[in-house]
Amino acid sequence: MKAIDKYKIIPVPKILIEHYKNINISDDLLLTIIKLLSFEMNQISISKLLIDNNLFNRDEIANLLASGIFPLKVKDGDQIIELNSIYERLESYLNKEQENHDLLTQVSDFFRDLYKRNLNLEDMKIFESLIEEGYDFDDISIAIKLAYTNKVDNPSYIEKITKQNGKKV
Repeated sequence: MKAIDKYKIIPVPKILIEHYKNINISDDLLLTIIKLLSFEMNQISISKLLIDNNLFNRDEIANLLASGIFPLKVKDGDQIIELNSIYERLESYLNKEQENHDLLTQVSDFFRDLYKRNLNLEDMKIFESLIEEGYDFDDISIAIKLAYTNKVDNPSYIEKITKQNGKKV
């Protein structure tokens, strides 16, 4: 038997690997989370992690608890970590990303319909930045209409108008 054969292979969701930085998880914390996922449970007690297990050291558990990623519940006098919250956090991030993409498409279509030209990559980045800052379709479309009225088709100008109007979601 090879030495490596005695170690457990831990399945890790690809989505977690691809997006952990986007939901404010550090590299070290990711490794701790991967080890937690190896238990293949929805929840695990803190005492089990501290006492029954050689997988985690106290610093890893302290960092995990300090991160606030996993809500703690008290059950039978023991603190329990809810592991599913990592997936809820990822889902929330991905839903927001999809909403931003849909809004960018809506803004791009509105601009194209009005000006009869497509946006280039740099223009798209300007609108994407406005959306990430929290401006909604109404905020941006008002600025696009005003720029159109002033016969200006520069997205940087539209950005300035949007920010001047100052409304955000």
